[in-house]
Amino acid sequence: MKERNYSVWLGTFALMSALTVSIQCARSNGDDQVVATVAGHEITLSQVDQRWGELDPGSRMQARQQMYDGRTGTLDQMIAEKVIELAAHAKGVTPDQLLQTEIPKRVHAVTEDEIAAAYREAADQTRGTTLEQVRPRIREYLQEQRYGAALHALVDELRKASNQIEISLDPPRLQVNSTSSDPVRGPATAPVTIVEFSDFQCPFCKQARPTLKKIQAAFGDRVRLIHRNAPLPNHPDAMPAAEAGQCAHDQGKFWEYHDVLFDNQQALERPRLKEYAVKAGLDSETFTTCLEEGMFRRNVEQDVIDAQAYGVSSTPTFFINGRILMGAVPYETLEKVIREELARNDSLVARGETAARR
Repeated sequence: MKERNYSVWLGTFALMSALTVSIQCARSNGDDQVVATVAGHEITLSQVDQRWGELDPGSRMQARQQMYDGRTGTLDQMIAEKVIELAAHAKGVTPDQLLQTEIPKRVHAVTEDEIAAAYREAADQTRGTTLEQVRPRIREYLQEQRYGAALHALVDELRKASNQIEISLDPPRLQVNSTSSDPVRGPATAPVTIVEFSDFQCPFCKQARPTLKKIQAAFGDRVRLIHRNAPLPNHPDAMPAAEAGQCAHDQGKFWEYHDVLFDNQQALERPRLKEYAVKAGLDSETFTTCLEEGMFRRNVEQDVIDAQAYGVSSTPTFFINGRILMGAVPYETLEKVIREELARNDSLVARGETAARR
């Protein structure tokens, strides 16, 4: 096995730990840098940012999120370097020596079956070449992946073993409002509120359904889910489907109808919307009147206006206690953020504070 410089490895891989660590609210540093003066009147950077947030909260949120993502990625790498350094010091070796000892223990040799499977999966990229020709490259690629995964695993183990890690970098949050007309699952007292902007014709929104159900099963009354509409202009049936959903909500059967619509996502024409109402156990006549008269069109239009103001440009978009996540993110991503928010809430309660409702 060729010798590896594990310090370079450490800088190469994004070391995103799944560990829930102690999270505290970051204290504002009161950034009052003067960025302009007008006839002797000062304008500070914090005033500019505040006005930016008032005029265009969506773009301000996206900028803050991009800064936060860059900072957390770098912070994770710096924490990884430090825990490896401390572990190496405790063993009386250098960080490189520690990694050269620990990483190979966590890496299994690549088998011929795995190489053949990777060759088949990469058929588009390997077209015109034989397995024999690309075997060395595939083996190296798979081995590199395993070394990366082993490095992740080692860092996670070291972070979990440490009881002295505290992170006070709080993520950006946006105050996302809801109304009494929004369908809700979960109690108002839940410490974590997820606001989802969704489109019934969006395949990624459908893909997110089992993830959300798994989240609700795992966290129960600690999580509250709020549905808001964001029908995209390139989905012609999304707007009437959103209105139909609100008509179902008016009869207390939004979630039943919600599931039927996603189960029949390829057929959301207006006549079908009425058929699905019967299937979901709604009063057909009341539903038809509601849909035909556009009783909740303004509600859906207001959802769209709010979505644009919050910077929602695609669906699904989630706000978890005001923290934005875009797309059909995997369960592990949602779970990590929720656990961080629960830890934050517990920390606030322990200090006698109350988390702001989102």
